[in-house]
Amino acid sequence: MVSPAVSHRLSDCFHFPNRYDPDGFTPERAEDRKSPYTLIGFGGGRHRCIGQAFAYQQVKVIWTVLLRQFELELVHQNYEPDYTTNDWL
Repeated sequence: MVSPAVSHRLSDCFHFPNRYDPDGFTPERAEDRKSPYTLIGFGGGRHRCIGQAFAYQQVKVIWTVLLRQFELELVHQNYEPDYTTNDWL
């Protein structure tokens, strides 16, 4: 079983595993490329998502439109994700 929520927070791969660090994706650090399966948001190996390139292009277009039209700010400074799934019971 593979869990992006776990694998994307491995301290062996990411310098600051519990926070979003955009500098970790720069060519100098390239933490997402330390191994072939470090960043698995689109799966990996034989089962890698065939729409990955299209999805990345879509995200770039969406962010371009959003950043041109809106001024964004953080609502919560120290957000802690909640991965529980039984809140609806």
